[in-house]
This record gives sequence, structure tokens and C-alpha cells, in this order.
Amino acid sequence: MNLYMLIGIVLILIILMLFTLKILKSNQENKHSNEEGKIEFKRKLLKVNLPNVVDRLSKKELRELAKEELSTYKALDYKNKLLKDMVKPEWHSWQVSIIIKMYKEDMDIFMPNYENYFPKELVDLSVYSLEYKLHLIFDKYNKEVPITGNKKYLKEHIIWTSKDMSILLLYLIKYKKDENKI
Repeated sequence: MNLYMLIGIVLILIILMLFTLKILKSNQENKHSNEEGKIEFKRKLLKVNLPNVVDRLSKKELRELAKEELSTYKALDYKNKLLKDMVKPEWHSWQVSIIIKMYKEDMDIFMPNYENYFPKELVDLSVYSLEYKLHLIFDKYNKEVPITGNKKYLKEHIIWTSKDMSILLLYLIKYKKDENKI
């Protein structure tokens, strides 16, 4: 009986080891997949062509302008709006360009308690869902915003919804720091 018990224990240990190895392999594959997704995200971002007037902004200027945009966003109280009500163009390409330039400069925005300023539907989205939505915004940007546009033109070019701006800001606030941990 002791021999059967010993064989049973050895089999259980072998099964546990195989199970652990399978989990570790799966985690490594997921990590590799996540890294590929982040690399693809950065590639997509690098393909976004910014107007020259935005491309020349310094990091200091970007921070100041971003603070203004964040203040505007907070004042408009989007937290209490439904996403279906946030599809009317209200933001102009100058504002969106500033935020996209921050991505390209690898900058982030610090905003404690960000959950108090964004719709819950967006706050609860996973990083992957937000990245997918960012890809759509980047594609639209490349198609709709001319790199020859000056500041006046960009400020008159109102094609961005509050949902677009929410996604851009939220990702920059919530996930940008994690993005550098590849």
C-alpha cells in the first residue's frame, strides 16, 4: 500500500509540475503578445504626421497647453455624460494635435482621481480597448489633418468629439506610464 501511495504522490507532483509549466508558458506567450501589441501601437503612433507648427512645440509649451486642455475638459463635466451623447464635434485639431504630440514625445499627464472626470464607461475599458480606439483616432488624424495647417486653421478645424478627446486624455493619464515598462 505504501508503494501505491508513493506512486500516487509522484503522479500528482508530475501533474502539478506539467500544469505549472503550461501556465508559465502561457504567461510568456501573453507577455510576448502584449509586447508585440505595444510595439505595434508605437509604430502606429510614429506614423502620425503632425503639422509643423505643432511639431516645433517644446515640452514645456506642450505641458502648459495640455494643462489648459485638461482644465477645459474638467470644466465641461463629461463625467456625467453618456458616450452616445459625446459624438458631436466639439474639439479642434489644435487641441488634439497637442495631446498626440505628447504621446510622440513620450510624455504623460498626472491627474489624481481621474475617475472623477471621465465617463465610467471609458474608465472601465481595458488598455487594449483604449489602444484600439486610439488607433482609430490616429487613422482619422492622418486622413483629416494636413501637416501644412497653421495654428489658425487647426483651431477652426473642429472635427473631434468629446469621446475622442476623452480617449486621448484617459490613455495618456491612465496607461502611458505603464507603456514604458516593455
